[in-house]
Amino acid sequence: MTFTHVPAGVHGGCEGQPLHSWRTLILPFLEQEALYKQIHLDEPWDSPHNRPIANTRIATFCCPSDPTIATSSSTCYMAIVGPGTIFEGAKSIPIAKVLDGTSNTLLVVEVDNSGTSWMAPIDLKLDTMQMKINGGPRDMRSRHPGEPRPRWRTAPSASSATTLPAQTLRSLATRNDGQVVPDDW
Repeated sequence: MTFTHVPAGVHGGCEGQPLHSWRTLILPFLEQEALYKQIHLDEPWDSPHNRPIANTRIATFCCPSDPTIATSSSTCYMAIVGPGTIFEGAKSIPIAKVLDGTSNTLLVVEVDNSGTSWMAPIDLKLDTMQMKINGGPRDMRSRHPGEPRPRWRTAPSASSATTLPAQTLRSLATRNDGQVVPDDW
């Protein structure tokens, strides 16, 4: 295995304030190393230096099914953050600490038309989000039902909306609650 940890959910400054998203931290692994090297990680994502970089469209962070994202620097992909999730904040979680297993834990979810810059340290908060698919404007939502469901789960599809209970979604959002989710969800 090449990587033993997931990236930190946020990159923070010396005073603990979040400065950058996990999406910023993975740029070198998305063939965006040149862009990554231009970013001042010691400044907020929307600082005068970083703001023009934040306005760059990164195709990897855009769902091809979302027409609103075609020319936008917003992201369609967000993490669920909070205690017990893959992204707990400024600390990087070892994959070995994903006690439920990677096939039973959400890594990233789709949020259609999120309006959130890919650099912004903003994601869905486990303790305040609706546990339903295609709910409100800042919840898991997609325009394409029936998409493939990878083992390192990225998000349930819209077709699961009527059959996936809120407790199952909460179990998928946490990495160590001991709940195994059936493969046919």
